[in-house]
Amino acid sequence: MHTEISEATEEVRDNKEDFYEVNGKFEGQSVELADVLIRIFDFSGFSKVNIAKYIEQQFFMSYQDLDYIHDIEQEVKQLNNIRCYDEIENLETDLEFHTSFSISLSEAAKASMKNNEEKTFYFLSEAIVKIIYFAQKKSWKFEEVIYKKHIYNTTRPYKHGGKKC
Repeated sequence: MHTEISEATEEVRDNKEDFYEVNGKFEGQSVELADVLIRIFDFSGFSKVNIAKYIEQQFFMSYQDLDYIHDIEQEVKQLNNIRCYDEIENLETDLEFHTSFSISLSEAAKASMKNNEEKTFYFLSEAIVKIIYFAQKKSWKFEEVIYKKHIYNTTRPYKHGGKKC
């Protein structure tokens, strides 16, 4: 997850577009941040944890079951009382946002190392909400980016760790 944020940071530092394609492969800051969410969702599934429950509990969302990224995006757009907004509302540069995402992921990693599932998924859900908030500020069609990247990943000849799609 941290690696994907680092890759997004490199895209920004290299002044590249937020979304572009090279030889059929999607690239750009938005794609790398989509990879963060895909990895969080993968980890949640692997851990047999309903990450939507944590998003709903921690961020006062009204949905009983957030099944789709679209649901989460809509809730983030409508909320003005999310705790992490206090932290990220005043951030100005893409790299400041990346740092904020990294902090949430670092806290999740620390909690995971202590086998604290509740804190682990609290911080992972915080990262999800922050990234979606950022994507909305950037006016990305983020659900579409995530979908395209996920579909591309199923066609990759090499999958980390021998994963099957």
